[in-house]
Amino acid sequence: MATTGTATLDFGTGNQLTTVTVTGQTGILAGSKVEAYVMADTSADHNEDEHLLMQSITVFAVPVSQIVAGTSFVIQAFSDQLLYGRFTINWVGSY
Repeated sequence: MATTGTATLDFGTGNQLTTVTVTGQTGILAGSKVEAYVMADTSADHNEDEHLLMQSITVFAVPVSQIVAGTSFVIQAFSDQLLYGRFTINWVGSY
């Protein structure tokens, strides 16, 4: 069964790179697979349209790395454009 959730990516006052550690993942294993993606969502700084626009105007990648069994994983976000503020990121994992 898939595990799902959301996290907040914070680009602050302007960055092209940010990371967030998703903790509390007691069922995650070292070989687990996790994928992160952006959907039409809201955050403290951006509405649904801005989330969708961010996807369409940027080369945006959100790889997942640094899986710690029974604990956490890291979502990294890279953009070719300068982004600011917080975006909601969705994730799904198989573990």
